[in-house]
Amino acid sequence: MRELSEMRKDIDRVDEGLKALFEERIGLSLEIADFKKEHDLPIYDKKREEEMLDKLSKDYEDPFMKESIRELFNCLITISKRLQEKTIKRGEDQA
Repeated sequence: MRELSEMRKDIDRVDEGLKALFEERIGLSLEIADFKKEHDLPIYDKKREEEMLDKLSKDYEDPFMKESIRELFNCLITISKRLQEKTIKRGEDQA
C-alpha cells in the first residue's frame, strides 16, 4: 500500500489541475455573460441546466457517483450564474 503522504501529493496535483480548469470555466462564463447581455438573453436556462446535468451523470450506474457528479456540476453552474449576474449588473450600472 502507498504511503499517505504520496497519496496526498497526488490529490494536490489533481486539485491544481481542477483549479486551472475552474479558472478556464470562469473565463468562459464571463464570455457567455457578455453574449447574453448583448443579445438580451436570460442568465437562467433551466432546460439547458437539466440537459447538462443529465449528460454529465448518465455514464454512472453507481447512485453515489451519479448524484455526486450532479451536485458538483450544479455547484459550478450556480457559481457561473452568480458571476454572470454580477457581470451583467456591473455593466448596467456603468451604462
